[in-house]
Amino acid sequence: EPVELNRDLDEAERARRIARFHEPYHHAIHTRLGAYGAAIVFSIHTFTPVFAGQRRWMEVGVLFDAEEDLATRMAADFRSAGFATALNEPYSGRAGLIYAAGRHAQTHGRRALEIEIRQDIAVRPEVRSRIVQVLGDFFRGMLSAA
Repeated sequence: EPVELNRDLDEAERARRIARFHEPYHHAIHTRLGAYGAAIVFSIHTFTPVFAGQRRWMEVGVLFDAEEDLATRMAADFRSAGFATALNEPYSGRAGLIYAAGRHAQTHGRRALEIEIRQDIAVRPEVRSRIVQVLGDFFRGMLSAA
């Protein structure tokens, strides 16, 4: 699905946006991952509650490509905290839709996961606090198991 704001870009504007936003963003991630020993490249995004006229039931999606076991554990933690959670929904990590996390994890020999949070709940501070708690517990558990 094309992004409407980008539909009519000419090559000069496309190149300007890549140079101004895309390249510095990925350079910063690459540099920081080279400096730190992070075991997982983790990304957080949001998704719309309604797409193509259909209400999306899940509140949190855990996206993965190769890390199905890790994603399944994270999804179970979100479900235990009361979130309607799906694996590789509303987008599939196996279809390349964890681009940044996947790209940098592969480059640095790390694992990659991403979560997608439905926008209507992501705006609520109490929900964000619960999400932070789930993620904190999950990553602390990974550190203690290592």
